[in-house]
Amino acid sequence: MKFAASKYLVKKETGSPTKYAVYHNVFGGCIQLNSEEMAFLSWLEKPRQLDQIRTYPYIPNPVYNFDLFRQQRFVLPLGEDDRIINQYSHKVLGESSHIDLRVLYLFVTNACNMRCKYCYVPADLKEESGCLMSWDTAQMAVDQLFSRATANGVDLVTIRFLGGEPFLNFSLLKAVVEYATEISGQLGLSVNFGVNTNATVINGEIAEWASKQRNLSIVVSLDGTPSIHDRCRVFPDGRGTGQVVESAINLLCSHGVTPAVNCVIASHNKDHFEGLLDTICKLGLSNLAIEFASIIPEKALQSGIQPLTSDERLEFFKKAWVLAHIRDVNLSGEWKFAVAHLQNGSAYFCNAGSRALVIEAGGTIYPCPRQVGHERSVMGEVHEEFLNGISLSCNEVYAKWVQRSPLFKASCSGCSLTGIVSGGCPGEEANSACCSSREYFAGLIDFILEQPPETWEFNDMDRQLHGMYYESSR
Repeated sequence: MKFAASKYLVKKETGSPTKYAVYHNVFGGCIQLNSEEMAFLSWLEKPRQLDQIRTYPYIPNPVYNFDLFRQQRFVLPLGEDDRIINQYSHKVLGESSHIDLRVLYLFVTNACNMRCKYCYVPADLKEESGCLMSWDTAQMAVDQLFSRATANGVDLVTIRFLGGEPFLNFSLLKAVVEYATEISGQLGLSVNFGVNTNATVINGEIAEWASKQRNLSIVVSLDGTPSIHDRCRVFPDGRGTGQVVESAINLLCSHGVTPAVNCVIASHNKDHFEGLLDTICKLGLSNLAIEFASIIPEKALQSGIQPLTSDERLEFFKKAWVLAHIRDVNLSGEWKFAVAHLQNGSAYFCNAGSRALVIEAGGTIYPCPRQVGHERSVMGEVHEEFLNGISLSCNEVYAKWVQRSPLFKASCSGCSLTGIVSGGCPGEEANSACCSSREYFAGLIDFILEQPPETWEFNDMDRQLHGMYYESSR
């Protein structure tokens, strides 16, 4: 039998002249090789007999390296390359015939007491007197999550509360946590809870309640020092919220609750990241997620706040990486899913629409929080058996999100980032989203591979910050 290196391998030079990084552009499996090991892998680009491989003379243990390459799918029996990709594609489609729900985002209210200038939620949805989720809607959603999880043998799920400002419906939020904790215990499931909050309504009652929850993470939005934060995150009357947010963080910490911070990066704060880190460290926090604002042109023109270009994102990220590591701050964000895919591969960049769903306060179902309020992304309405209607055969929106994977796109064939960027976002213009993502992530991966691997491990805090799971394709 003959073996040869996969044509889907991506090889990169790292910061060291004698170290190389290699990964499979669908299955990940990134490893570092020295010059001799890299030469062996390059030698295997031509078909070789097994006895030739075993007697390769230029490394001490060619059999060990060959077995490692086989395990990573870097080297395969001749003719197997495309077959295993097709096999994996069919497996993904088969597993996705009905949604395998693991993560539930509950918009417990559409109401919001702030008017952030880059907010993606449509203005007509977030009036302060806006819709509150009913108990019936929340209960049906949780019941369906647990039912599907137990049917699929899943033992860990996540419920994350969004809005609007979720603490404006604190009574329902509490009731859902209590109910889900009780029912999950009866079913033998583990459940993690998370709240994404602007923190302006956090009071002693909320802080005391949060301190008693075992599996709850709180993520507070903070864009910088109060003066920078107040450029964008304001009350309806235009007053800044920075000082209020810092006071709320101190209140939580005084009750033994240490929140993570989420920072939205745009033109208003990209040059002030060091001040944000100083603020975080002063508050005694150490977990920070960054995300880049996606602002529609009309809102950008109105607010004067612009989203960053691909080049600006990469420049910012490199600076943020260095500054965060100097201060021992765990830097997270959606970018870290690309790093996880680099290690393990994936059909999808995130689990939106495939293993995660959003339930808007009125009961409308969406694939992603950023799609709430957009008619094109409505997947249905909550009812007692709503998950049964979310399948490839009978839900066009679900099918669109499942089939966004590059595995199903001829235009993505040959792209070195197939298993990393994973086809762009169906909620944006497909071509522009893919092109901008590809440029940014290509530069990001090159930069990451120059860093020590232990500095970009994908950890539990990263999962909690995003309320979604990363599943390996390996």
